[in-house]
Amino acid sequence: MPSVRPAREAWVLALACGLWAAGFLATEPGVHPTAQGTVTLLVVLGVLGLHRFPIAAALLVAAAALAAWRFGVPSENPAGLAPGLVAIYSVARRSATRQSAFVVVAFVLVTMTTDEFSVATGLFGFVLFGGTWGFGLLVSRRSEAARAARQEADRLEAEDPAVVTAEVVAQERSLLTAETVSVIRSAVAQMQRVAADAENSLDPRLIRAIQDRGAAAVAELRRLLGLLRTDPIAERSGPETPVRQRRWRVDVLTAGAVAALGVADVLLIPDTEQSPLSIGLTMVFYAALAFRRTDPAVACLVATVPAILSIIVATPMTHGFAETLATALLAWSAATRGERWSWAALVALASAVLFGTWLEGPANVAIVATLFGLPAFAGHAWSEREREQRAAEQQSSELQRHRDREVARAVTAERLRIARDLHDVTSHAVGVMVLQAGAAEALRPRSSREARAALRTVQGAGTQALSELDALLGVLDVGGLGTTARTAGLGTESLEISLGALAERMRVTGVRVELALESIPTDSVIAATAFRVIQEALTNSARHAPGTQVRIRMTRGAGGLEVEVYDDGIAQPSQPSGTPAVMEGSGFGLVGLAERVRSLGGAISAGPGANGGFAVVARIPEPHPTNVGPDTKVV
Repeated sequence: MPSVRPAREAWVLALACGLWAAGFLATEPGVHPTAQGTVTLLVVLGVLGLHRFPIAAALLVAAAALAAWRFGVPSENPAGLAPGLVAIYSVARRSATRQSAFVVVAFVLVTMTTDEFSVATGLFGFVLFGGTWGFGLLVSRRSEAARAARQEADRLEAEDPAVVTAEVVAQERSLLTAETVSVIRSAVAQMQRVAADAENSLDPRLIRAIQDRGAAAVAELRRLLGLLRTDPIAERSGPETPVRQRRWRVDVLTAGAVAALGVADVLLIPDTEQSPLSIGLTMVFYAALAFRRTDPAVACLVATVPAILSIIVATPMTHGFAETLATALLAWSAATRGERWSWAALVALASAVLFGTWLEGPANVAIVATLFGLPAFAGHAWSEREREQRAAEQQSSELQRHRDREVARAVTAERLRIARDLHDVTSHAVGVMVLQAGAAEALRPRSSREARAALRTVQGAGTQALSELDALLGVLDVGGLGTTARTAGLGTESLEISLGALAERMRVTGVRVELALESIPTDSVIAATAFRVIQEALTNSARHAPGTQVRIRMTRGAGGLEVEVYDDGIAQPSQPSGTPAVMEGSGFGLVGLAERVRSLGGAISAGPGANGGFAVVARIPEPHPTNVGPDTKVV
């Protein structure tokens, strides 16, 4: 809402318009000083009120022009020109479009009333006042855009990036868990149901269906893990829009249209008969519009050439609507660019045109100066608002880019956490279920009892997997991260008991497991990480080297907890021993283990063992002392 008291700028503008009106009224003989004072007072009051009551104040300025005519001031006197244009420009800046358009119509009607009516008079008033109104609207729109950009920048700056990041991560977590957990849970539950049916009938097709569904579940798991490990925000770039080329085409069309209007001025408006030289110079003046946006300084300099030549050869250019429009467009374009050379070229053009106008008739100097001054003022205001908008948009862009990077980093970390936890929970159980289904298929011809026992193991592994998936989903739903998410699904049992149960589950798959636990960590995160390392290593041994002997050793060294898992299976000869490259290229499980261990400041390696087979060795720093067991506790 505008302030009640006018600002200093409003007083300066009102006094300037009052001096303008008083100065030109004083040049008219026969006009009584009282009339001059009345018109001047109306102008000052009207311009002064534009900041608070723009519509009423603008109409007061129009009334001043009408009063001047009633007091005998001829319409050619420019006393009301500057105040009227200022009023229309201010109304366009401060009022609704329809209301400001009504003011333009009022000024056109006043112009038509004070003159002998003609089409030319009406068109000239429409071009002059309508153009001023258009400049005001353009500046108003740019001001609104700058204000909106500033508000957006302030909003982004005021927001807490941590809160925004947490909200985005929560949404990402909800979407991912809803898809991934439900897909894997459905597969495990289906395998469990088929295993229950197969236990009763020992139907080979059902047993085979367990293995097929397990293979499909593993493939789906790998696909989901791949998606989870994909960068959520990819850089997008496209071809640059040829803005300069498009502006050039539009400006060429504009120059052609103004030139056509200039021809119409000569042909249709009476008393405008001009020489071919005059028309040629004018067409060059119009042709300068082809450069008005790509290079306003060049456009103004091109237009200056015919203006100077017309003075030298004493052949004025043609006058009319086209010249008025071309002058306003050149002044606007140079001012909106706002560069030093653009302003210098505009000053040169204005000086040449004003000097030529003064030579033709000093009475027209005021209106020509107005045609240069108002568009230049509006263009300068427009460029200032554009700079403010660009600065605000750049600040918003920088804030948004920084926020996007933080969000992308957080989302990536969350995806990796979900991928690791999902793999840890499902990969082992699904692997055991597939292996036991294969054992049931092999045992069915010779021992139905052992085949049914294998199928019961499938069901038990499924029950465990579903339980851990539900626990993981519950943790993620409430936003659990860090310690809570890492230990989800492990229950409240001690690490020693959990490892014993894990060893028993793996022994039924044919893997011979030997546990040597010399040190048991008390920290829940370290214990969970050690459990996952052993679980993944055992799962890989059962999958890639069935029937192998696996030795697990957990000790406490100088660097913290050491977890070593060795099997005597056949190692891949292409894998060099214990190198990080092997760690990164060994699949989602080992990659996830590496991320998990390294996040605790530890190190892990996986590769061929020194005496053959495969070895996984992890060293994890411990913030707290451990429970030291017997020298060698074999389970």
